[in-house]
Amino acid sequence: MTVAGLCVLLTVVTPSLNRRATIAKALDSVCAQTCPAVEHLVVDGGSTDGTLEMLAGRPEVRLIVEPDRNLYDAINKGIRAARGGVICLLNTDDWFAPGAFASAMAAFDGDSTLEMASGGVEVVALEPAPVTRGDAPAGLWVEGPTIARQNSPAMKSLRWRDVISGIPAINGRFFRHSVFDRVGEFDLRFPIASDRDFLARVLLAGVRNQVLPDVVYRYGSHPGSLSMAGPAVRRSLSAECFRLARIRCRECAGDPAAHRAYRQWQAWATGYHAGTLALCGELSSAVDVGASLLAEDRTWPLSFLVQAANHWRERGIRR
Repeated sequence: MTVAGLCVLLTVVTPSLNRRATIAKALDSVCAQTCPAVEHLVVDGGSTDGTLEMLAGRPEVRLIVEPDRNLYDAINKGIRAARGGVICLLNTDDWFAPGAFASAMAAFDGDSTLEMASGGVEVVALEPAPVTRGDAPAGLWVEGPTIARQNSPAMKSLRWRDVISGIPAINGRFFRHSVFDRVGEFDLRFPIASDRDFLARVLLAGVRNQVLPDVVYRYGSHPGSLSMAGPAVRRSLSAECFRLARIRCRECAGDPAAHRAYRQWQAWATGYHAGTLALCGELSSAVDVGASLLAEDRTWPLSFLVQAANHWRERGIRR
């Protein structure tokens, strides 16, 4: 993927499918930014709920409509079509904080070698709009209280532990377009954890990151949110991370540094998935998961315990 003659400073990529109830707030948050040169790409998988009709009345949106395999397939299409030198991602039920773009672009403008800029994020409850509320039609969602705030400089700096067991907060990060040339797109083999997989490759590639001082992104939490995982999604995520780490460990066997890193992830993912299964009452499956790694790595339980202790110590900054 090579992009020549970039004509837009910043491209926002939004994957969409049947999100009429929330997408307007996301779009408005882009329009409210003070950054003068923005391209907003919405990649829609073929909505049938009125989303496309609403988007047709938004001239600031560049719309791509075609079927996709999953969320990350849509994002990859947006990245390929992006004309901006910097790319960020926006979900349809989230929004950018005021001044987010100006903060990020100031960092890139001040350092031509900078490849990534990372700000803080918040989680905000979204609630169904009352039928009588005048500023929000029935069926839409309105902003409720803030549930959590993550603005720790350590976690914004992006450490390996954040990728594998913390809060990667990929939507609070801005990337030079060239990063995707260097580390590749989102891997469609991992439809839930592809953001963690991508950031792992970013870290292993040594991408230069600058921490932004403020919160730049707000995640909307509601029952249908893909970002805010409930118990069922957490179980699926733990299973996918277990599979992801095993696959990457095998694929990176010839790269000692990457292999060591993925072995650490493999140990964490094995213990975490086994624990998740046990909590779900699937004790036999939990034992099988733990035993499956012992044949090739007898030290994994110790690695997991060390990581679990670090994870527990940092619980305060993940809230």
